[in-house]
Amino acid sequence: MVRRSLRSRMSSRQYNLLIRHTRQRTAGSHPSLLHLHQILQDRRENLLHLAQLRLKQNELELVRVRESDKKAVMSWWQVSARRCFG
Repeated sequence: MVRRSLRSRMSSRQYNLLIRHTRQRTAGSHPSLLHLHQILQDRRENLLHLAQLRLKQNELELVRVRESDKKAVMSWWQVSARRCFG
């Protein structure tokens, strides 16, 4: 009988722990959930930072290509003008 009451107390403790964890998960305050949310938030911030860097690099590349194209057109135009009016 002593063993049975110890077993029932243990299961009662486990049941109360289960209820507490369930309430914490439902409320969004469970330590594991908070940890996982922090990991996800850190990953999101990192991805946003990398995306901003990528966009900045793409813009710089486009400016570089545009300037290169502009120089090529001006060079072609000057050569053509020299041939025609030269």
